[in-house]
Amino acid sequence: MFEPKGYHIKSRKEFERNLNTTAELSRRGKVQIGIQAKKSVDSLVKVRSLPNKRIDLSTVNELVRAFTNLMVGMNNRANSEDDET
Repeated sequence: MFEPKGYHIKSRKEFERNLNTTAELSRRGKVQIGIQAKKSVDSLVKVRSLPNKRIDLSTVNELVRAFTNLMVGMNNRANSEDDET
């Protein structure tokens, strides 16, 4: 019948991996953010790491969560399309 295509985060570890994936995509130049999204960029810059290299979740707001989920979802979709061809 209906198969949901949404992506649900199941743990903190998975969420941190998604944040790190988004950061890596940004470093590689795979993510381009327009000037209209200034608040999103400001929010992404405010994300901090703890001394043990984990993400400080108190610095992650809803814009960062939504952006991270969007980037990981798009990356997963692109990878699955590459596998099919």
